[in-house]
Amino acid sequence: MENKKAVILDVDGTIWDSSDQVARSWSHTLTRLAGEKIVVPVAKMRSTMGLAMDDIAKIIIPEKVGAYSRSEALALCMQEENDYLVSHPGVYYPGIAGAIEAIAHDVPVYILSNCQKGYIEAMLASSRFAHFISGHACYGDNHLEKAENLAYLMKREGIAEAVYVGDTLHDEEETHKAGLPFIHASYGYGKAERPEGIAPAPSAVYPVAKQILRW
Repeated sequence: MENKKAVILDVDGTIWDSSDQVARSWSHTLTRLAGEKIVVPVAKMRSTMGLAMDDIAKIIIPEKVGAYSRSEALALCMQEENDYLVSHPGVYYPGIAGAIEAIAHDVPVYILSNCQKGYIEAMLASSRFAHFISGHACYGDNHLEKAENLAYLMKREGIAEAVYVGDTLHDEEETHKAGLPFIHASYGYGKAERPEGIAPAPSAVYPVAKQILRW
């Protein structure tokens, strides 16, 4: 498709809030591994959302958990988290399904996140919009930082122009590093400094993206 345009969405803080469910899943896994009760505070988990999984592990997981190293514990936390989210999904932001459907009728919609492999699939499993998503990529697929992953996704999918929708300053910085315009999902977890657009609610993503990409 010549001059293919697309909207690329973050997951946590943009499509849904799974911090409570992820904190509960990690607490269960770490408690089992440690042989003693470990509780991961929801607020602490929420503060790490959007970071690469290895960085989250350094904040949440001790160097040793029982007989397991941090990296071993992380691998088990991620695996069990994906399974848990299929049956205990996060909370989708009101209006996000309608926004994705509206955009998808005009231009392709993709998902890109710093999450582990399988997380996006777990999120889509309980969604009402999986069939409107043209593709996705994540840190767990290739261990690329978000800026590099945006470039990778665009090349893979033949996208000429895109806008990225995320909720944190890190999202904004990585988007601009990739040379793309950024829409701040201000209803999410974090703040932004110089976004090209602001979506105070999911319903605003469509008109703001359309104005920026001019489709």
